[in-house]
Amino acid sequence: MTIELDKVTQYLASAESNFLIQAIDNKSELFDEPYQKLFRRGIQPKEVYLAWMVGHFADEERQSLLDGLKGDPNAGLLNVTSGYWIVYCAYKLLRKFSNIESVHVSVGKMKSTEFENALRKYVSKAASLFFDAAVDTHDRDEYGSFKSTLRSAKFLQKIDSKLNSRITRLQSRSLPDLVSVCKSAKP
Repeated sequence: MTIELDKVTQYLASAESNFLIQAIDNKSELFDEPYQKLFRRGIQPKEVYLAWMVGHFADEERQSLLDGLKGDPNAGLLNVTSGYWIVYCAYKLLRKFSNIESVHVSVGKMKSTEFENALRKYVSKAASLFFDAAVDTHDRDEYGSFKSTLRSAKFLQKIDSKLNSRITRLQSRSLPDLVSVCKSAKP
């Protein structure tokens, strides 16, 4: 498997609210100052690999959701750039329900089928949360096209509150604990 530097940089940036719009709108800017923050000294390989996995799964989930919503007037909220929004939502979930910095989470364990299946549950839930919140937040008169909506800092501010509220209401056992998954996974 080859991890593409520009894509994994966008995925890492998408995990942070202060870089999400930049990752969508102008990825070349990520290779200036943000690059030093995203690939900080001491970044672990598992962080980069996790970003790659989440991003890859997010795009698959986005496409699957889009295919299922043919004819829906809001399906434009699932254009290619919404994959970065799904990454953003997935990281919100990961930070709430798993300690992804645990020593038990390793690249070897992350390559297991058990880990991939558990991570896909996070991404699937993130895609659903994003689309529901985006439909509730989008206003054509305020943001314009779907494309401009997904590149709007104002949209990020509004949707972020909705996502936080919806994530807070999720049950603690609604998603698997990735540390437990790694402890029992066979690499």
